[in-house]
Amino acid sequence: MTVLYQDQYITVCTKPSGVSSEDTTAAENGMPGLLRAAWGSPNAYVGVVHRLDVGVSGVMVYARTPAAAAALSAQVADRRLEK
Repeated sequence: MTVLYQDQYITVCTKPSGVSSEDTTAAENGMPGLLRAAWGSPNAYVGVVHRLDVGVSGVMVYARTPAAAAALSAQVADRRLEK
């Protein structure tokens, strides 16, 4: 995983192939768990805004606050955020 951009509201990073976009039962196997580990904050909020299949690599946007997650989700719903 490589962090491409990060601020207090969002993190943009690469998701490697073979890693889930979402939390899994083994937290270290999903991107949210990997982000929390990288931040050194096991309870940090990580909002999943969109998904990529496990077998696919690509750029992901994660929200770092509930408000950012709501705003980004609205952009996805309104088709203002493009993949």
